[in-house]
Amino acid sequence: YQTSRGERNAIGFGTQVEMNKVGSTIVLPKTFTNLQTKTGFETGRSYKKTIGLHTGVKPVEIDHFIHNIAMRYGALSFRAHAALNLGAKNAGILHNCGEGGLAPCHEYGGGDLIFQIGTAKYGVREDEGNLDEALLAEVAAHPQVVMFEIKLAQGAKPGKGGMLLKEKITEEIARIRKVKMGEDAHAPARHKEFADVDGLFDFIDRVRNIVKKPVGIKMVIGHSEEIESVAEKMKKEPGRGPDYIAIDGGDGGTGA
Repeated sequence: YQTSRGERNAIGFGTQVEMNKVGSTIVLPKTFTNLQTKTGFETGRSYKKTIGLHTGVKPVEIDHFIHNIAMRYGALSFRAHAALNLGAKNAGILHNCGEGGLAPCHEYGGGDLIFQIGTAKYGVREDEGNLDEALLAEVAAHPQVVMFEIKLAQGAKPGKGGMLLKEKITEEIARIRKVKMGEDAHAPARHKEFADVDGLFDFIDRVRNIVKKPVGIKMVIGHSEEIESVAEKMKKEPGRGPDYIAIDGGDGGTGA
C-alpha cells in the first residue's frame, strides 16, 4: 500500500518477518569462530552426512547442509541453471534439477545433481506418461547425477497437478521432457504407480534397482500421520524406503 501511494516502503537494517515466531529459522553470524579443544584450536565446525548407507547403493557424502532446491528448466532459464550449477560446483553442494528433465544447463558447471522424478515423469517417460526404465538408466549413467528424488507433491500446488500449455512447449522443452509438440503437457496430482506407503516403497525399490544410486522422496507435510507411517515402515523393514526425505510445507503459494 505504501508503494501504491509513492511512499517509502523500505525498512533500514530490519525485517518484516516475526523472528520470534515458532518455526522461524535464523542464521546467526559468530564473531569468534576458533574453538578451543583438548587438541588445540579448531577452526569452525565440520558437517558430514552420508546418504545411501542403509540401502546398499553407492553412497553420497555431503559436507554442507544447505543445497540448491529443485526448480525445473523452463521455469528458470539456461543461464540461471548454468549459474546455479557452477555455484554448486564451487561451493561443493548439490543442485536439484527439478522435475522438468535433465538439460545441458544442469551440467554446465560440473556440479553434482539430484534428478527429480515428478508425477509426469518428465525426461524419463513413455508417450503415455509411464516411467521409461531405459531412459531412467540413461540419466543414471550421467556421472554428475549422484542421487534421485521422487517428488510426491509440492507446496506451491498442494493436492493439485500442473499444466504446461502447448503454446509454451518449444522443440527443446519437448525433447528434454519427452512430451509431444502441439499438445498440453499435464502433470497429475499424484503418481499413478502407487496410492499408499506400501506402493511407495515398491516404487522406490524399482527406481533404485535401476539407477543404483540413492533415491529420496519429497513430501508436502499436511497430515503428520503420513510421514509417521513412512518412518514406521522404515523401522519395520530396514534396508527399504527412501534414502532421504525432503520436506516441503503445505502452505500453498503461486509457484511463480
